[in-house]
Amino acid sequence: MPRLASSILTAASVVALVACGGKASAPSGSSTPTGPAPAKLPWEAAMTVGAKFTLVDGMTAGSEDEGEPLTIEVTGVDDKGSERVYTLAWSDGGNGLEKIVVRTGGVVFDDVPPDRMQPPFETPIGTCYGEDLSNPEGCEDICDGQICMNTDGIVSVGGLYAPGAGEYVAK
Repeated sequence: MPRLASSILTAASVVALVACGGKASAPSGSSTPTGPAPAKLPWEAAMTVGAKFTLVDGMTAGSEDEGEPLTIEVTGVDDKGSERVYTLAWSDGGNGLEKIVVRTGGVVFDDVPPDRMQPPFETPIGTCYGEDLSNPEGCEDICDGQICMNTDGIVSVGGLYAPGAGEYVAK
């Protein structure tokens, strides 16, 4: 849980910095932006159809009882020119998103408006993207979900995307 708290603190710091002069995002109603193709991100090379990423509970990783692993498989890749869409299938217990969309304005999950996405942040294991899942009344506990990726693909899932709202890491 310390790593998750550290990631959340880092994300909050990045949000504060972006609020003071970050880039503009696409309008929230825009489902397919127009314009030039976005530059390839380092983790995209690992996101091929059929690629599987196995993650284990970060609290028990490396122990004899790692628990039930979480598997995420890339089931589709659709290059639409102005955006690339990666479709995912999660094993039992995963609460994750169905699509990661790469656009010139950034990365979004499913049909989430860009203003509900947290700014990407760097960690020692890769670049992390998160969605603010808080409700209008506020949130009492964990209010977001993150996915971290590097050249190996998906290397960490945390918050509401992970089983038990914990942190799962690459095996």
